[in-house]
Amino acid sequence: MASAAAWGEVGRREAERPQGVGGRLHGGVVGVAAREWGARRMVRALK
Repeated sequence: MASAAAWGEVGRREAERPQGVGGRLHGGVVGVAAREWGARRMVRALK
């Protein structure tokens, strides 16, 4: 579960990192994907 939280944190930082428009879009997509993956891992760990 700790790794899932860490992935969520990484994703949030990626999404918030100041970049050019293309980089920000890509970072946002990666951030959202990492957050989604981390949330799924957390849900699976809690079951």
